[in-house]
Formats: sequence, C-alpha cells, structure tokens
Amino acid sequence: MYFQLSKKYNVTLFLSALALTLASTPSYANYSCTGPVQQVQVGPSGDVNATFLFANGNAQWIHVCNVSAQEGSVNPTSCKSILSVLLLAKANQQPVQVWFNNTTGGCNFNSWTNLSDYGWYWGPSIGS
Repeated sequence: MYFQLSKKYNVTLFLSALALTLASTPSYANYSCTGPVQQVQVGPSGDVNATFLFANGNAQWIHVCNVSAQEGSVNPTSCKSILSVLLLAKANQQPVQVWFNNTTGGCNFNSWTNLSDYGWYWGPSIGS
C-alpha cells in the first residue's frame, strides 16, 4: 500500500526525530588546555609520559602514548611524532596546546592516567 504524506507532516516528523536524537545525546564540550611541558619521560616499554603545567597550576604525570604499541587511535609512528613535539616544546620552553572533547571541561588531571581517558583528540601543538 502506498500513501503520500504532506510536506508539513514530513517536516514535523523530521523535527521531532531530530529533537529526540539531540535530547538523548550526551553533552560534550570541546576545549583546550595550554601550558609548558615540565618533564618528558620514555620508559623501557615505550611508554611516553609527561608533566604539563596547565592553567590550574597543578603538574601531574600523564601517560601520553607508546612508541612501540598501538594505544587507542595513536599508533607508534604518531606517538614518535608526538614525542618529538613534546621534546621540542620542552627544549625551547614553549607552551603546548592540547584539545579535548568530554563532559568535564577542565584541565585538572589525575596522576598517571591516560591522556586519552580525558577525551584527547588533537595536539599537542607548540605555542598558544
């Protein structure tokens, strides 16, 4: 059986579906944290860790990536590039900027947690 809906009904149906989709989607926010790299460390297993002094003034060791194993969306080649950026920023005393997408919206990180646990999706970039 075939029937045709009016344009007004189609628009109403579409807007209702859109409203339901948006209402059921978690609220995430894009934000960035900027600050100097205090320390950079590479462990025997290839773990890259660093301390950043972001706006909150609280420098914590954060796990960034691994130069020998895939971690989340960061492959070893990308991790080596990220390590280079961190070392360059540290050597030149330049701040780095890192972008996140999560519900916390803050730059206060717990020690020894993964940067990706905070919704890290871009960076680091040198400068602000």
